[in-house]
Amino acid sequence: TAPCDSDAPPNGRAVAFCSSIAASRKRAACFEAMRAAFSRQKGELFEGLPVAPVLAPEMAFDHVDGSMRQWRRQQKLDWLRQGGGGEAPGRGAKRGARTLCNARCLTEGVDVPALSAAVFFDPKRSPIDVAQAVGRIM
Repeated sequence: TAPCDSDAPPNGRAVAFCSSIAASRKRAACFEAMRAAFSRQKGELFEGLPVAPVLAPEMAFDHVDGSMRQWRRQQKLDWLRQGGGGEAPGRGAKRGARTLCNARCLTEGVDVPALSAAVFFDPKRSPIDVAQAVGRIM
């Protein structure tokens, strides 16, 4: 991905690991709302702050969890696999970066596309969980 001081749009795929389904939903919605606010304000909201390039309009955030039906989880993984950002599944654009927040879902045995990053919003007590997540981005 491009450094933060670049004018290039972000690209790539990331998975964010959350401790609960509620936290995953909330984080995905919060990041998406911040990205939308940034997009509406055309950067004025964050002008001069290092966060501005990170929350570019070309980014997209969504949520997936283990309680969803398998076809719905697959739809979200396909959206992540397509890469390139844009809207959440079924809503469009193909550029930028995509982050899929998850809880109790993207663990061992799930085919996740190649990733640029893994994010842990909560501490992990299991070295195996960390190794599996990091292994997905290697």
